[in-house]
Amino acid sequence: MDYQIGLLLLTVCWAGVDGQTLTQSEPVVKRPGESHRLTCTASGLDVRGYWLAWIRQAAGKGLEWVATITHGGIKYYGRSVGSRFTISRDDSNKQLFLQMSSLQAEDSAVYYCARVTVTEADEAAVQYPTVLGGSDKLTVGCLVHDFNPKSTFQWTDGNGNDLTSEQYPPAQRNNTYTGISLIKVSKRDWNLKKSFHCSVKHGESTKSTVVKSKYFILFFTVVLSSSNLKEIHDNNRAEYECVVSGRNDSVLRSTTIKWQIDGRATTDNIEQKNVANGKSSILTMTLTQYSQVSKVSCSALSEDMTSSTRELTVHNGDGSEPKVTVIKTDINQGSSAEVTLVCLVSSSVLQDYYIAWSEDDGQSSGEYQDGFTTTSQKTKNGFLVTSIYTTTREKWKTNMFHCNVWTPKFNVTKGTSFVLSCTDHDPEDEISSLWSTTSTFIFLFIFSLFYSMIFSLIKVKRLF
Repeated sequence: MDYQIGLLLLTVCWAGVDGQTLTQSEPVVKRPGESHRLTCTASGLDVRGYWLAWIRQAAGKGLEWVATITHGGIKYYGRSVGSRFTISRDDSNKQLFLQMSSLQAEDSAVYYCARVTVTEADEAAVQYPTVLGGSDKLTVGCLVHDFNPKSTFQWTDGNGNDLTSEQYPPAQRNNTYTGISLIKVSKRDWNLKKSFHCSVKHGESTKSTVVKSKYFILFFTVVLSSSNLKEIHDNNRAEYECVVSGRNDSVLRSTTIKWQIDGRATTDNIEQKNVANGKSSILTMTLTQYSQVSKVSCSALSEDMTSSTRELTVHNGDGSEPKVTVIKTDINQGSSAEVTLVCLVSSSVLQDYYIAWSEDDGQSSGEYQDGFTTTSQKTKNGFLVTSIYTTTREKWKTNMFHCNVWTPKFNVTKGTSFVLSCTDHDPEDEISSLWSTTSTFIFLFIFSLFYSMIFSLIKVKRLF
């Protein structure tokens, strides 16, 4: 029978890590005998000088240590993977790899990568927490490297009470052992910063380490978004939406969403609604309110958990009107050639703009049309936003073009049109002028020739 192996890669979290993330490989499905490479990339986390490890958990089973690589490149492997897996690292790019070959059905699991913190070189008790999605439990591990003879583990809570643990058989390499022991604690206890003690008895001595939360485990994700300036301009109002989503329905039901405008709580013009796998809260502002706002934030709160807050900044400027300049590029020859117009919007401070173009043919100003608008760029004297608009040469000759710059506080319009000058000739007029000059020369040549013939006849007549 042909089995499929699904290798689902998730992110591991560490104790003492705040605002640090990992980017993991995408979930894949492999067949027995095939190979695959896992990649884990750290962001905001230093890996130089640290041991790194891979841990996995099969469906319905506990965590299993897979492999560890020291900062010096020494590698250790669990008995289940043997020589089929190879762990490696790239400290310059903050990456950890696991090359898997000859995959088996038993390799189907969630794979975690972790940075381990060594407390002592020879008898090191190393802790790492991992978060299992959709569960109310947190798995905390105590990892010991390079010991001989075998060590035994003992877990206690902050009051000295024994805790039930799960210990895996130690792996032997070069006459030394690597062992791991796991306990499960509630996320509520973890969020309350309760401490857990791992003691390792090594020969006649005992070493201990304390695992204590320095961060909170969240049951949900929070995303804050807002209307863009085009929507605000068209609708004369601004909307902010805060969406809280997650897999734990009981937590989501008890979660509340709170809003703040410039640090002050607000409960006005807020609509709450349920969405798939979560809930949504929408804050609506009038255009006048929006023009006076600097920051908008939403917070998701649940019992026994820290709040998760997202914030957006509004760049409404300092009240000064931006400078708007419209320039055009050179006109290519030919009736189907295009003309490119460039609108430069500058200000001394960072501002958000909605920039649209319009064409005036003398009868109507036309509808707003979007050009290609860049993000704000820092300059020597302030900030610059550029919008590029392309039209046909025929329209350029007959229409007036406007660059309309809108902010909640200002509405600035700058126009430009076709002007014929000594340095900006129309090709058809150049041809007409050339023909006129040529015709004049032809006329003068014929006239001079005819005049010479008449003059010669007169001279001949006089001779006779």
